Amino acid sequence: MLVNFRQKFFFFYRRFFKVISFSLIEKIYLIIFFLLFIYSFFNSIPTSYGSIGVSSDMLQIGDRSFYINDSPLGYGYKDYHGNFLYPFVLSIIIKISNFFGQTSTSKFCNFIIITITSLLSIFSLRLLILSSKNLFNHGVSIYASLFYVVNPYSYFYPLTGGITNYVLFGVALITFIVSRSKNNLFNYKKKNFLLNLFYCLCICLYLSSLRPNGAIFSIIFIAIIIIKLLIDLIRINTFNLIITISIVLSMITFSYAVLSLFEVNKYILANITLFSEEGGLFFGYPRESLRRIISEIPKQGFFNFKAIIYTFMWKLTNFVSGISGIRDTYNFAENRDIFPFIARTFTGIFIIYPINLLSLLGVLFNLRTVMLTNIWLVLLSSIVSTLPSLIGVSMSRYWIMFYIPFLIFAGALIYNIKNNNKLLDV
Repeated sequence: MLVNFRQKFFFFYRRFFKVISFSLIEKIYLIIFFLLFIYSFFNSIPTSYGSIGVSSDMLQIGDRSFYINDSPLGYGYKDYHGNFLYPFVLSIIIKISNFFGQTSTSKFCNFIIITITSLLSIFSLRLLILSSKNLFNHGVSIYASLFYVVNPYSYFYPLTGGITNYVLFGVALITFIVSRSKNNLFNYKKKNFLLNLFYCLCICLYLSSLRPNGAIFSIIFIAIIIIKLLIDLIRINTFNLIITISIVLSMITFSYAVLSLFEVNKYILANITLFSEEGGLFFGYPRESLRRIISEIPKQGFFNFKAIIYTFMWKLTNFVSGISGIRDTYNFAENRDIFPFIARTFTGIFIIYPINLLSLLGVLFNLRTVMLTNIWLVLLSSIVSTLPSLIGVSMSRYWIMFYIPFLIFAGALIYNIKNNNKLLDV
């Protein structure tokens, strides 16, 4: 009995330290992030609107007044509010801070908020590595994780304590589940089908409770699963308990995601109005002038083809530059800090835009892997979730929330080029 106990102990001991052991890329990320984290204890890091870091006087978690206020809900504005989960987490942190005699703007409160997002960022990197290995190999995981580490936003957003890393983690987790099951995700005959589906649905519940784009991701993801299950049920033409349970659970989660959108419909409509009337400059050209000039173009027959083409080119360019972090490049204000502006545009042009381009090419050159491993479901859901940015306001954080699965294919492309191999399709 003692021998069995020792065997079990050492078995779990090895498994535990195997799980928590870090790769070289992870160690590099941890060292850099830890140094920035310690630095933020003594000096706040300036942003375009306020500062971030533990020592920040008013931690910029995004729209702070929207997530933390004295309204009856404790978040949102008078006429509308967002999803509940992130403000709920913040309210718990603030209550803990108050219990220890600290305010919502104290270093203690900032420390807890940032620690959570920091851990989510570290977990997301580990999930990216594991997912890359599941879909391709260790070599691809090195390049994919390297893209994550060299991106300054991988350090910036955790230090804000904002909602970005909450969504990022959810997408990374569902990417890992799908990559692990590969082409067995829809196969109800497989042993772990119901368990993997349950995991995915739980993650969709989590994402739907964070942001409207998380609900959009969940709706697309679950809708495709439900369609596939219904096709299987029709095909076998008989009652199947596993498929029936799967459909019921999927419908419940799907309904929750849809209801979460209705719950924040005023918030969505307010943002659509704001986005469609966005001011500022589009690479030096006033957006208001663009709208006016395009609207005044004479119609040719029933349609204004020239206006449609101009609008499409404008919105698409604005979308690509926005998700790459280089929108409003020439928008100048005298009270604007120089460091955030220079850092954002430099990062967008030399890091994020190349990564996005490599990601797109990586997906195109590995289409067979995309289709056979069912990762296409995560990619499609992620793309659709970012498309609302086409309306007007496109920001890098809206894309970074969903870019984890795309980093895998950027890594696959570099691996192919470096090793002069054939495509890594499975």
